Amino acid sequence: MDKYKDLHMFSRSDSLNNFSYWFPKIENCGMLVPKSQIFPVPQQMLTDGVFYMEHAEEDMAAIKAYVENDILPKLQISGLLFVKNGTFSGKFNAEQSCMAMPFDLPDHIARVMHDAMCAEAGGEQEIVIRERIRHDPRDIPCIYHGLPFRPEFRVFYDFDDRQVIFVANYWDFGYVFPHLYEQTDRIIFLAMREEQESAFNAYKDKVAAMVAEAMQNVEGLSGPWSIDVMMDKYPVDEDAPVNVPAFLVPTDALIAEIKEERKPKFYLIDMATAERSAYWETRPGKERI
Repeated sequence: MDKYKDLHMFSRSDSLNNFSYWFPKIENCGMLVPKSQIFPVPQQMLTDGVFYMEHAEEDMAAIKAYVENDILPKLQISGLLFVKNGTFSGKFNAEQSCMAMPFDLPDHIARVMHDAMCAEAGGEQEIVIRERIRHDPRDIPCIYHGLPFRPEFRVFYDFDDRQVIFVANYWDFGYVFPHLYEQTDRIIFLAMREEQESAFNAYKDKVAAMVAEAMQNVEGLSGPWSIDVMMDKYPVDEDAPVNVPAFLVPTDALIAEIKEERKPKFYLIDMATAERSAYWETRPGKERI
């Protein structure tokens, strides 16, 4: 029996999915989360339609002024940044949208907001700037023009029942691969498929338990939500030999430190109401048509 059968994507307010709504509630839940800052977008910029970029030179000047006056003086995150609005990141064109540096924030914010508004994706009331979790390109290739292809788990959790409903592979082959239109993305996805699926199957129960423990004391959220958890790297065989750089003395303490560092870490990176999330239609108990 499907207890959620009457829940559909218009059952709950759009605003629940805004980063500023859910993030403060889970920021200190006990799981790793990327350092994040939220910046309100001035209403006048929205009223003037700045992010539609119909008057490119004038609109870009307004965006640069917003970044220089309202964001950069308060920004406490340096180096590699991940940029989104309240609900949208434009990850399918990562290098031009969500992947940014402080010096090129205006261009990336303009792209994220323009694409979000054209797609009616919402979230335009805020800009979110987050710490970007680093990756080693020798081990983790990128798809979507610059998005690291790392294992990711979509955990569906019911805040009323305080329990995990099920876990989906965010990069499920049958769901994602048919919608990859860049040949390079398809090659990478196929090359990494076995390793990615192996990591998902090996860690999905651990991630589910991690989420269940962390969400037990979270207040202010109700009903089913999707909770996205990303592994920062692919797992390494714990018995594999440790290579110590030649200029260091291979002490037991150093070897233990290297072994600990190469273990994957798990970051809670995103959330949304379940009914607006991919894979919700595959939940246990739902009738298949």
